[in-house]
Amino acid sequence: MIRRTLALLGLALILCSCVKDEPAKARTTWAGIFTLKASSNKDVFPEWNKVKRTKKIPSILGTRFGIEYRLDDSAFEPLIPYRFVWRYPPQGQINPATNMKATYYQYEDFCINGRICQASYRFDYDWEMVPGTWYAEGWIDDKRVMQKAFEIQGDKPQVHSMPPNVNSR
Repeated sequence: MIRRTLALLGLALILCSCVKDEPAKARTTWAGIFTLKASSNKDVFPEWNKVKRTKKIPSILGTRFGIEYRLDDSAFEPLIPYRFVWRYPPQGQINPATNMKATYYQYEDFCINGRICQASYRFDYDWEMVPGTWYAEGWIDDKRVMQKAFEIQGDKPQVHSMPPNVNSR
């Protein structure tokens, strides 16, 4: 009985070590424009009211857009660390207060293996609304595991009727 248990344990370790070398997989499940559900506006993980599945985003202050995605790791890791990057068009964003140019914004986070995760962007300032192709990318280690393109429309930003809440991105 002990030999059989040890043999099964050994086999499990061999299988896990083989699987561990496979990279986590990512799949975009939804992308578009959304608002926050009123009941969850101050939650750490607010619920999205999905307005429109689209890759075309209007240049309107206060507009929220983003993606939902799933990361699956065959190594059975409960939390998958990753880096998320928003890449702007080549002209970049230029902050008038600092006169600094940014061509991307990135952050590190964790996603629960097999669960839906979200990444979003909201236009809080006119200078953020750079027209052209933006890319939402997920990276694990040095490998890009997902990418979604968004087309920011218009050459002049439009003002939204409600001022954005700067504290909730």
